Amino acid sequence: MKAALFVDQRLALAKGDLVDTADEDAVRAGIGAFGHDAGKTHHRITQDRQAARILAPFAEGKRKDSARAPLPMLKNEYAAALIETGKFDKAQEMLRSVLEDPAQSEFHPDAGNLTGIALDAQGHHKEAEKMFRRALDGWKGDPTSVMNNLSLNLASQGMFDEALTTLRRAQLMAPHKTEIARNIQIVSDLRDAVVPKAPVSLKK
Repeated sequence: MKAALFVDQRLALAKGDLVDTADEDAVRAGIGAFGHDAGKTHHRITQDRQAARILAPFAEGKRKDSARAPLPMLKNEYAAALIETGKFDKAQEMLRSVLEDPAQSEFHPDAGNLTGIALDAQGHHKEAEKMFRRALDGWKGDPTSVMNNLSLNLASQGMFDEALTTLRRAQLMAPHKTEIARNIQIVSDLRDAVVPKAPVSLKK
């Protein structure tokens, strides 16, 4: 899914900007936030809006004449474009229509991952965690993008060790994904900045 792949890279950049801040609460709150994405260009925003505008009539059932892709796939793609432009409520409504239909179970993992991204971006980290885990349970193919998203979510909740364990598992599965290595470093640095260290005794 295009949005999921973009999102884990963008969140990594967002966290990179936040790690050096003095406000611990801001660091944790900003881990899953789209609003800190300083690298999102006007051109990219325009592309996302165009994608949403093109997909809307098919995903909403207003046009059925020329859509060759399955409707739940179109709904997920439409929701991804909405997430990229910050329209989380509408995206979640579209994703719920996929998740609540047993006949569309093939598309549930993707919809669950996207729902997790939307929830995480709004600060609903525990609910997002549930959706990422649900997505992983049924994922077909390479799961490392979802594992990456789950890891960032866990880090936002202060669960640094589990986040790093998940990231390292993902790195073993996809060593070519540089964003995973980058996120390992980011989460490690964040843990060191947030978790108090035991005092060093000078006595022998």
